Amino acid sequence: DAEFITQYLILLHASDMPRLITGNTLEAIGMLRTAGVLSSQKSADLESAIILHRDAQQLARLCLQSGFDTSTAPLALCKLMASQAGVAGFAQLSERLRTAQARVYSLYQEIFSNANQEKP
Repeated sequence: DAEFITQYLILLHASDMPRLITGNTLEAIGMLRTAGVLSSQKSADLESAIILHRDAQQLARLCLQSGFDTSTAPLALCKLMASQAGVAGFAQLSERLRTAQARVYSLYQEIFSNANQEKP
């Protein structure tokens, strides 16, 4: 999870960089990038995953009374979610979400495989 990774890195580096402690996850990612904790690519992967997921989740919450189910979701909502993400259709949005999740999971594995070291 992109937010979990960010919060972990904030906790890990906050003693050296107290400004990391912010209520804005995207701002914290930018500070981690500027400080050299995250590469430009890794920070971009985290930022895009957070924005993509957040936007889709917010639309679903605004438009539905219960959880989102692709088999029963209104077609208009699926089209709106795809449009919001800048893709042609819901299948492309689903693929984009899967790709973002895979990148975040890869980063998660990388960071937490180094968790026994002092700082990644």
